[in-house]
Amino acid sequence: MKVLETITATGTGVWDKQYQINLITRRSIYQNYQRDQQKEFIVYAVEFQSDHNKSRDDRRIFTTSDQQISFINRTFTGLNLKTIAEPVPQAKAYFLLELIDKELSSVTFVEDYLQLAFGDKTFNFYRWPEIHVKQTVVRHGQPAYRSMLESLIGRAISAVDEYLDIGLAITFNDKTLLTVSLSDDENDTLTEYAQYQSPSHWMIWRQSEHS
Repeated sequence: MKVLETITATGTGVWDKQYQINLITRRSIYQNYQRDQQKEFIVYAVEFQSDHNKSRDDRRIFTTSDQQISFINRTFTGLNLKTIAEPVPQAKAYFLLELIDKELSSVTFVEDYLQLAFGDKTFNFYRWPEIHVKQTVVRHGQPAYRSMLESLIGRAISAVDEYLDIGLAITFNDKTLLTVSLSDDENDTLTEYAQYQSPSHWMIWRQSEHS
């Protein structure tokens, strides 16, 4: 996945405390797993950082610029934003690349979701991943599902990306592939498909963001 981000406005605002704020237009170019098709998605972000925690940016993602502006107007007071006259797109590294070479440290089955931890980095999967081993696909509910996931503890991630067709894809160094579909399903009541949290990033994959 290729990501281009353009800061369109920057400044400050107050939400209990003062934050540095950036308004961002984010263009993500996705390919299918075979890399012979691609599609561009545009979302609008509000990125804010307090003086008390400069090591981490909080970010909210919206599908329209109207939603982006509505969020900052109802959330922050004392807004002082300056529009950037000639914004320049910047290529951004895919944030999940921080998982490369990180070993799976725990597998936790909660009542209705799965949690995978890689040290201080954690996935919550509200849509159950599929496990691909050679030509076999194992799905949630099948007898070997739990034991196959637990067998990955101690294995390191060798690749991670998002694709148009198979969704979020995590490859381990033994070639096992986990995939989580990010496509909407009219029969699925989920509004969130996955969540990722680390000391430097926080992300939720929501319904309709990859349609």
